[in-house]
Parts: sequence; C-alpha cells; structure tokens
Amino acid sequence: MLGLLWMLTLAACASDGSFEEAPGEEDTPAEREGLGFTRKGLLERAAPVGDERARQAEAARVVRELWEVAGERGTPGEAWTFNYQVHGGALTLLSFRRTATGQGAGSAVEWNGFSRELTRSLSTLVGVKPRRVRFTLERGLERWRFDLETVRGQVAAHARTVPESLPGASGPLLSDALTVARQLLPAGRIPWEGRVRERARLQFEGLRLHTEAELRDFEVQEGSGRRSAPGSADLRMPVVQALQPFANAVGSRTVEVELEGRHVRGEAEPRWRVVAATTLEPSEPPEAMEDIAREYRAMQEDILRHWRQEVKDSARLAGVWSFEQLAYWYVGGFIAKGALGAMEAVAPTVASVLGRGGAGRRPPSGSARC
Repeated sequence: MLGLLWMLTLAACASDGSFEEAPGEEDTPAEREGLGFTRKGLLERAAPVGDERARQAEAARVVRELWEVAGERGTPGEAWTFNYQVHGGALTLLSFRRTATGQGAGSAVEWNGFSRELTRSLSTLVGVKPRRVRFTLERGLERWRFDLETVRGQVAAHARTVPESLPGASGPLLSDALTVARQLLPAGRIPWEGRVRERARLQFEGLRLHTEAELRDFEVQEGSGRRSAPGSADLRMPVVQALQPFANAVGSRTVEVELEGRHVRGEAEPRWRVVAATTLEPSEPPEAMEDIAREYRAMQEDILRHWRQEVKDSARLAGVWSFEQLAYWYVGGFIAKGALGAMEAVAPTVASVLGRGGAGRRPPSGSARC
C-alpha cells in the first residue's frame, strides 16, 4: 500500500477508536459542493456524473480491450470470457480467460467488423446499476460471436464508479508494462515445437504498475527441451496489451496472470499470449479500517479523474506522479478555495491527514485502540 495509506493507518491507530459520524442531513456539504462524497465516504453523487458520451466512450474502450486480448489473434474454435464490473456506466475489467483453444486458420477478422456489432449498443445493454457482466466470445470460421450476461458477485472494491473517456496508456504505464513483460518472457525457454505455461502476480496502484513481477511457476507442457525456439524479435506487445486494461481501476490490487508460450512448426519464432488474468479479491480490512479503506479508494478515483480533466492533453504526465503527490495537489486546491471543511465532513480521515499534516480527527473517549 502506498505511503499515503500507511499515514492514514498511523493516524487511525494513534487515536482511540472510530471517527465521528458526519451530520445526518439530507445532503451533505460535500455533495452540495460537488466534491463527490456521500456521508459514508462513497463516490455516489446527488446527481448523475458522466453523460451518455462518457458511457459510450467506456463501451468503445471495452470493445478495444476485447479485440487486443482475444480478437486480433484468435483462431477458429477459440473461446474467451471477460468479466467486468458495471457501476454508474463505468466498466472495470475484473478478469478474462481463454476457455477453448482454436486450430487452423479461418478468414481474417478485421477490426471494423469486430467492433461494429458491439460498440453501437453496448453502453445501453450494460446499463448503469452496479452489477457484474460477462462477455463470451467464440471464434467461428469468418467472425466472432458474442454473448453478454449478468453474473453474481459483490461490487468489486477497486471498480471505478464514474464513466470517463479515458486517455490511452500513459508513457510511464507503457514503460512499466514493457519492463514486466521482459521479466515474464525470458529468452530461450520455449522448446522447439513446444508449449509452456507460466503464472505470475503483478501489483497495481491507481494507474501505475509495479515493475517487479512475482513469478509463481513455470511448466513445460510440450516439447523435449533439447532445442529452444529463437526469440530474437520483440514478442512483448501481446502481453503489454493484456496488462494495460487492469490499470483502469482504483486502489491497490493484485492481478494474477497466466501466460502461454508456444512454438509452431514452420514458424520462425514462438508466440506469447496472456491466456488468463484475474484481479484477486482483497481480504476484508479490519473493522477499524473499513472507513479509511473506503475513503481512500473513493478519493483516489476522484483525484485521478480531476487530474485527467485538468491536464487534458498532458494526461500522459499523470503516470509520472506518485499518488501521494496527486493527493496533496488535489486537497491543496480545496485548501486554497477555503472548501476543505466541506470535504472533511464526509472524508475526515483522508482530508485531515492531507490537509492538517497528519493530525486525525479526535474520536470519542473510551474507544478501543485498533
């Protein structure tokens, strides 16, 4: 967890229990100020945020993700599932998995044909209510077939709640993803005409990907291993494209990925693909930390959203900043406007740590320490 959350933990543990509840008025000061927090610290506004154009942009981005992970390189007989969290029209990728392998080569599928069927109506189909949806993709001889269904599951803690027209991958994110892909694709480890599987865990924080991958296992599934397939060309881009969508979430999270490396007879070089990836569900925080964790994620989403809106054409610079720096920039703006008190009414822990130099709000006496 970032240093900011560590600071918040210290602030909470230094006090004697829970923080004071915000007043129970119908609309909180922060809601009236448009700061984006309810009295429970959730990012649910009195009026909808994100118009139809933003929801259409979310749908278009999802179609692009389906294409880059599965559609662009799929072969007849191949099938995939993708799970997303819907919240307010925002779509956050939770997991994907290849459920059937393909064989041979059918007619080439063009991007225009792939996207035309989905993009037009997807934002309407998924709606805005909190729920999980599953896309099923099956590759026929000439085109992909799609299915969409609702699946059971709690609202993912790391899901975004406001639809946005997100910029493309920032320079720092692309650099981090390339670094991680280099670690995951060591040269000379695929047997000639063989196949290998590899599992690893990656850490994301906001829109940043930590560059140290945790390798879990590596297995040769086909091939003798006496001769290795050459790997001179850059084979990382399919892996990079599969990792990038997981940056569009909030908070700290672990993503477990499964990769397949395969060398086919007659081809000069092997192929690598991420055939499964899932965001691991975080463990429940201690009761004393629930409000802090909720505030932290809600504020991180709002900070990143305001940062992207303000820098606009310079959105690529967002990846250069740590989240702590962005948080001080965000809260500092409210201090300058004299509006910090409105935010503190519903985000007391985060706002007080950032705006008052770490002094948490005094809890009622007699409460137990966390």
